[in-house]
Amino acid sequence: MPAEKAGGPTKSLSPWALELLKRYGYPGNVRELINAIGRGYCMVQGNVIDVEHLPAKMRQARGEDQLRPQEEGRVREIYQAIRAGNGTFEDLLKIPFKSRRLPREVVLQVIRFALTDTRGRYREALGLLGTKEKDYYTTMSFLKRRGCCADFRPFRRTDTSPQDM
Repeated sequence: MPAEKAGGPTKSLSPWALELLKRYGYPGNVRELINAIGRGYCMVQGNVIDVEHLPAKMRQARGEDQLRPQEEGRVREIYQAIRAGNGTFEDLLKIPFKSRRLPREVVLQVIRFALTDTRGRYREALGLLGTKEKDYYTTMSFLKRRGCCADFRPFRRTDTSPQDM
């Protein structure tokens, strides 16, 4: 239907996008499905609509943005490279993400790794990722606008010993 309305070529759904669409609950009924596919059709430049072309609320509903198996190793490589000083958030995450060479889920998972290491403190996490202190607010704004801001609360560990209870 989106191809007919747009008067453009027929496009297909990736297996991951199709699986996501099947599992989503559609609180807005079938119109929500039509709008999601139409949005993906307009966003994609190629012929395949993938997960990152679908609305963020659908991606988040699939279980906190699961990674594809081939992306798991990539996340670790990026995080370790940044921690070793072989790149920064800007070089290894932001620029590739903005040019659509890096999926949102990878950026989000790298952020989660940093939040784990800093007990949920975003300022410290972004510092670990090579972001300068003066760029903190700009980077946070970028993450929020792009749906790459993980909830910090699960990473906050309480250090209560048995004698405190």
